[in-house]
Amino acid sequence: MSDPYTRSKFGTDTATIAVFDPAALAHRCGDDADWWSIPRDEISEINQGNVLFVGLGCDGGYEVDIYQNIGESECPSKFVSANVRVLSGCIYIGAGEQVPAGDFGPETTYGGTLIYAEKGTIEVRIYSPESGKLIVEYCSTDNEAKNDFKVSPAL
Repeated sequence: MSDPYTRSKFGTDTATIAVFDPAALAHRCGDDADWWSIPRDEISEINQGNVLFVGLGCDGGYEVDIYQNIGESECPSKFVSANVRVLSGCIYIGAGEQVPAGDFGPETTYGGTLIYAEKGTIEVRIYSPESGKLIVEYCSTDNEAKNDFKVSPAL
């Protein structure tokens, strides 16, 4: 495995990682902070390609290695993958509770990171090689920013 493109940490009280371009969720800024805890709203936004939420199984601190290409690390058989829309050229990777809501956007003071991503659609792959450790890989794709999840994705 090569050196990580970016290493980040975050803590979550919702046992969830989120990957999104804040501009793609700007329409949620006025919503209640827990809008995404409503399954139909969460799945709708994932399937529209505006965000990828992935359940982690437990709250706590996570270290994340972020690769700018799919396949740069040794991916196990269990992972979550989705297409995500990039409008601004920047994506947030961190705690689910940092999604735009209540007139606030993501805050990296509490962990997570804002990172460059080419405008358009990216494919994102997330997996956990060990407890407390996550790998996020992403790359540009010509695919549409649409997904077909029936239930919330989880590791």
